[in-house]
Amino acid sequence: MSWLHTWAGLILGWLLFAIFLTGTLSFFKNEFNLWMRPEMHGLQPVEAAAPQVAQTAQRALDALVRKVPNVTQWIMHLPDDRDPAVNILWRDTGNGRFETLRMHPQTGEAIDT
Repeated sequence: MSWLHTWAGLILGWLLFAIFLTGTLSFFKNEFNLWMRPEMHGLQPVEAAAPQVAQTAQRALDALVRKVPNVTQWIMHLPDDRDPAVNILWRDTGNGRFETLRMHPQTGEAIDT
């Protein structure tokens, strides 16, 4: 029975190691995504000053209206320390699927991902 105890402990130990390692890595998902997107490396997050945040939000809303003129519901994520781009999510009225627009916070240009 000692061989069974040894092998069961080794297999369970490696399984738990893999689970804990991938769980730890998933905490840094945003940083890994930013690292894997070279087009986003030069972006700086917008400071928390109210006029800059308002201008960034207005630019994002204008870009959304240009892309989808009759959208009625959307979700906007403004830039922060973990993601320096503006993310807008809306539901397409034709097929009901969610669409995403990522854009540069200072220029309002769409970022292709």
